[in-house]
Amino acid sequence: MTLEGNYAGVVTRLLANVLDSFIAISLYGVVVSAAVFVWNVTVSNDLEVPTSDTIAWAIGIVLWMFVYFASSWALWGKTVGKAVLGLRIVRRDGADLEGRRAVTRALVYPLTFLSLGIGFAMAVVDRERRALHDVLAGTAVVYDWEARAPRLRNLLDIGVKRPE
Repeated sequence: MTLEGNYAGVVTRLLANVLDSFIAISLYGVVVSAAVFVWNVTVSNDLEVPTSDTIAWAIGIVLWMFVYFASSWALWGKTVGKAVLGLRIVRRDGADLEGRRAVTRALVYPLTFLSLGIGFAMAVVDRERRALHDVLAGTAVVYDWEARAPRLRNLLDIGVKRPE
């Protein structure tokens, strides 16, 4: 049974988002800590990391999350969390996601949260399981586990003669 084209379930998408949020926030902490360390070693000034009660920290997290999601979607059509759970983001017509749609999806993604749950509820009732950000960006999330198998078989069949 091939899962290519089957729309991803809401629970799987939620788990992928939780995993991605954990990964993105952890990476942000590592990158900020590394930057502060390099600054302190090279410049010899004591640079302090903004604490969680500052606006700089919040702005940094928001920008980092945008970069994490938009770049992952644009480059691979998935984030680490989606890859672990076998999901891929595609255009609504099933074609690969291009950079413009990935950026659009990342920009409108917060609207799904700001709609007080209505944006996510759309994925529960929609036949294609598309949330608000999917509708606005023209995307869909599909299962990807078995989608790679036919492509690999085609690659292996190149130049191989089959017995008649």
